[in-house]
Amino acid sequence: MTPEQENVINELREQLKEELTTTIRQRREEQRAAYEYFFATSPRISLGEHFEPADHVASFAAFDPGSYDAAKVIAAELLENGQPLPERLAGFVAQVLRGLERPKTNQGKRGNTDLRNETLAFAVWRLEIEGIHPTKANESVKLCGCDIVADLYDELLANDIEGTILKPKGGEFSRATMREIWLKDPDIKIWKQWQSCLPE
Repeated sequence: MTPEQENVINELREQLKEELTTTIRQRREEQRAAYEYFFATSPRISLGEHFEPADHVASFAAFDPGSYDAAKVIAAELLENGQPLPERLAGFVAQVLRGLERPKTNQGKRGNTDLRNETLAFAVWRLEIEGIHPTKANESVKLCGCDIVADLYDELLANDIEGTILKPKGGEFSRATMREIWLKDPDIKIWKQWQSCLPE
């Protein structure tokens, strides 16, 4: 392992500690709204001929509170500037005018698990950028990104005296669990596809 990779692992340890203790859904919704807004209004990157970022935001608005907030702001700005609304965004505005309410915040266990999985997957992805493969063959003794992140999470849990870090169901989190999240979690699969579209 290179010194640069070791530095990234140390940075990730601190980042995971902060992110996994800050499972406040409202803060994440605000971050999501800001990200979606920036994504839809910033200069375009090539993601395909028929891809409209504002429509992408609108497609999530019916069930994601952050996307709902961002879609409203984007629609208002387009209308104020006399610009036409993309098709899905126009449909979203029509639904709001007919009474579509902001989706309720998911306070349940599944919502927190999704936040944890997203945070851990981002850490694996950061390691992949640094040249550490996300997964490995079962018989290999070489560490992979999923193993490193699972070990970091276990280390944080073992040293969590105050009990503020989101705990896994059953109290245990294995390397195999991390690999399962990275390879099979449907939300993480979609997230990885988006990452692969972004320029390096």
